[in-house]
Amino acid sequence: MQYLILISVTVFFIGVVAAVIIKMMALRRAAWQSILSRKIISGAFFSTPAVKQLADFMNRQRHKKQFLSAIIDTKDFKSLMREIKDPLLKAKLHLMTEGVAMPVKKNDALYCLMQGELFGQKGQYDNALAALNKTADFKLNTGYQGLKALLTARIALSEGDLQAASVEAAAALKIFRRQNWWFEEAAAYFLQGLIYRVAGIFDTAEVMLRSALRLYQSLTADKYEAETLAALGLLMALRERFDEADDYLDKAAKIFASAEDCENLCFVHSQQALTFLQRGESKTARQVLRKNKTRNQSEAASAFAEEVAARTEFADKKWQKAIVKATGAADKYLRLHNFSAAFECLYLVAEALFYQQKVSDAEIVLRRLIRKASCYRSCFHIANAYTLLGLILLRQDNIKQARGVFNQALKHELSDERDIGIAVDYANLALAEKKCGNLSAARKNLEAALAYAQTIDEDLYNRIKTMLD
Repeated sequence: MQYLILISVTVFFIGVVAAVIIKMMALRRAAWQSILSRKIISGAFFSTPAVKQLADFMNRQRHKKQFLSAIIDTKDFKSLMREIKDPLLKAKLHLMTEGVAMPVKKNDALYCLMQGELFGQKGQYDNALAALNKTADFKLNTGYQGLKALLTARIALSEGDLQAASVEAAAALKIFRRQNWWFEEAAAYFLQGLIYRVAGIFDTAEVMLRSALRLYQSLTADKYEAETLAALGLLMALRERFDEADDYLDKAAKIFASAEDCENLCFVHSQQALTFLQRGESKTARQVLRKNKTRNQSEAASAFAEEVAARTEFADKKWQKAIVKATGAADKYLRLHNFSAAFECLYLVAEALFYQQKVSDAEIVLRRLIRKASCYRSCFHIANAYTLLGLILLRQDNIKQARGVFNQALKHELSDERDIGIAVDYANLALAEKKCGNLSAARKNLEAALAYAQTIDEDLYNRIKTMLD
């Protein structure tokens, strides 16, 4: 009996010691993770699971603790890479600090997802999709499934498939909350904010972007905080809250300027120009665009700047210049496989041709847009093209075909649950019915348009109400 008690006590103390050792190791690993996160988050890229893997490596190097601490403190990541023997872990660190993916002989799911997200953030969606497809070779744990959903949502948004993008981003957010991956949670909120902004659901977009902003600020992720401030600035401009828009964009510009991040500063200048176009100040928009330095500018930044320049020419009714610049921007976006942005530029070309009274040319561009967009998952770009095509047909008194085209636009908008587009399509159908003399059908469509417009756009609601009255 005494031996049994002695054995029990010994086992108990061994268990306590083991638990203390495990707890201390976990605390050391958590400490390393916290230190690494603070240093790496200001770099080119950030990944919570990759930082955890680095923390595990650092935790095992007890005999080099002081040396490694000094390296991390000075952000001497090149020296740290020399200490890492694992080529894959070295590649992950290089991607986060330099923003460049190194080739490796043996890949894993996380590195594929990291590469895909990096390409997605840079607007290189063909490369992002290729990286995403490589994950099919691996079994993904729950956290990696969240990363895959986030990347899938980003690619879906680039193709204009708002419904798929929204579903995938929501799934990613749910996983990141459970995993306590706060950075990735912020990224999911940010992406959802962009999706809802494009969909015209501005209240929800603002909630999502503010949630992302709070998380990025708590993580001291300055670059991502600035990107979120810029996105909020554009949203405020769309809501005609221009003072807030200026404030957000100025804060974003200051953060990028202090970090000497010319690439992102160029994006912010283009976004600032857009807000001035939104309030009808094209001259100021031109002045802001002149701040952009074209040397060493990425194709994504150059394409966006050219698109904004096209919209500036469009605002000044310089249709031919708008067509040239929008075509140039569309070509750049297509090379980057940023189909959503390319389709918007092609739509701008069609609009300019329409206002030039070159209706046949506008119809050719719109049909080309519809044909191209049909190859991808885009819905709202096709819907926009069908809407303008319907107006062209209506002007030509081809009412029957116009009605069919407006119904095609409505079908696509309904599939994306894009209320502002649905309201416009119902209003256009009412115009077509009125031209046919079907006043009861016209009234029915206007009432449907009014129901969709009342919660999202006061100006559109008032215009439809005037038509109904």
